[in-house]
Amino acid sequence: MLRQLLFTDFDGLPAEPDDVIADALDGGYAERTEGLVALLRDENADPAARFLACCVLCSWADPIGYATVVEAAGAPGDLAWRGQTYDRFSSQDDTFAHRPRRWAAAGTWSTSGGPRSNASRRLGR
Repeated sequence: MLRQLLFTDFDGLPAEPDDVIADALDGGYAERTEGLVALLRDENADPAARFLACCVLCSWADPIGYATVVEAAGAPGDLAWRGQTYDRFSSQDDTFAHRPRRWAAAGTWSTSGGPRSNASRRLGR
């Protein structure tokens, strides 16, 4: 399921998730959102896949992705994907820290009309 959602572009060719994320902002995200939400909520799915689904949903300014981050902030020890990434210098879990960094890098907080302005408009900003 993850391969089809995030490792295949909108022409059916192999792709990297970052490319799929960016291309979807031009209007294709809606066709993949339902599958990503299902993956995110599937308690039996691979934790890394669930984390990636959350990252992508947040990149697209999806309310379910943001709600998941808020829930995670309230109980970080209960996350299925806790420990999926570690800071190589401190050997500390840094999985949760990837979300704000990706938002800042993607510009999802921007309202100035850059390449991620569609995501900002979805948030009503």
